[in-house]
Amino acid sequence: MIRHINNSCKYYPGRRVVDKNQKLLVGDKSKGNSLKAVAYNPDEVMQACVEMGPL
Repeated sequence: MIRHINNSCKYYPGRRVVDKNQKLLVGDKSKGNSLKAVAYNPDEVMQACVEMGPL
C-alpha cells in the first residue's frame, strides 16, 4: 500500500501540504448521500490502514 501511495496515488492527502486549519470534504452515508467537512489527521488515516489489514 505504501508503494501505491508514494508512486501513483495523487489524491492521498499526505502527499500534498495541507494547512492545519483546512477541512476536507468526505462522504457521509449515515445521513444519506451528503458531504461533511472534517479535519485531516494523518494518525487516524494510518490507524484505518492498519485496521484494514492485508488485502
